[in-house]
Amino acid sequence: METFAKNKIFFISFLILLSFLLIGIYKYYKMYNNDIKNFNIIEEKCEENSALDICKEKVRPMHFDTLTLFYTIFTGDSLYWIQLVSCILVIISAIWEFHKKQKDGFFINCLLRENYKTYLKKEWLNSYKAVLLLPTFALVGFIICYVISGFNMDHSTIVKYYGNYLATFDSKYLSMGFLFVAIYLLNLFLHSIFYVNLGLICCKKSKNIFITILIAFLFFIGTEMVVGVGIGRIIFEMILQFQGVYSSLSLFNIWVYSGPSFIWLMLLMGGMLALISSMALFKTYENQEEVIITSEK
Repeated sequence: METFAKNKIFFISFLILLSFLLIGIYKYYKMYNNDIKNFNIIEEKCEENSALDICKEKVRPMHFDTLTLFYTIFTGDSLYWIQLVSCILVIISAIWEFHKKQKDGFFINCLLRENYKTYLKKEWLNSYKAVLLLPTFALVGFIICYVISGFNMDHSTIVKYYGNYLATFDSKYLSMGFLFVAIYLLNLFLHSIFYVNLGLICCKKSKNIFITILIAFLFFIGTEMVVGVGIGRIIFEMILQFQGVYSSLSLFNIWVYSGPSFIWLMLLMGGMLALISSMALFKTYENQEEVIITSEK
């Protein structure tokens, strides 16, 4: 109970994500069971008259492979919004307690008993637990999809029934199998560090927790406009004619990897965001006197 009390926002955020994942899985099973039902109807007709054309082409429906199922659920109407709000959930989980301590006087009282840097290190480590929210959620999603698929990571096995028109990850990612899953989770981890850093940076001057969250989110949108649209779309794709850069640099693309993207560029982008925002965070809080004066305003 004590662990839950200290990390209640994290657990609540995780349960919100998990509930929508389960809704997505329910909708998938509803579609799959409907395919099975239609197949059984066709089988009954073929038993009566095997000469029907449909009897020559009938193939029993099968579960999607793991990555296709994951893609289907995460781009469906249950979880499509995660590309936009996952950043907000991480920020809330990271700064809720930190912001309260900064603004209610607890922060000042703690400095009477412990060193400033020691206090920040302890509080930041607690905030950084939020970087596990999205990778843990995605990992649970992958595991569930892996079990439902019958432990199938081979996309070619479902092409016979669904053809090549089924929406899924690019073939170059499907062929990577578990390596793609590992890179996918690592990229979510790196971007989550960036989200947490944004939240902590914005905590310094804002007295209202909801305004802090809003400002941090606007910084996230601003970063997308500069990096994704400005650098990726305008400079590289429109001016220099390098296609696929926008999809690789877009902060919204870390869930579905849509478009002609480059996975290693996406990973490098995540690392750069984590590094630069971490440097900005240390710079923001390096002056103890300034931080104290700001917290008292």
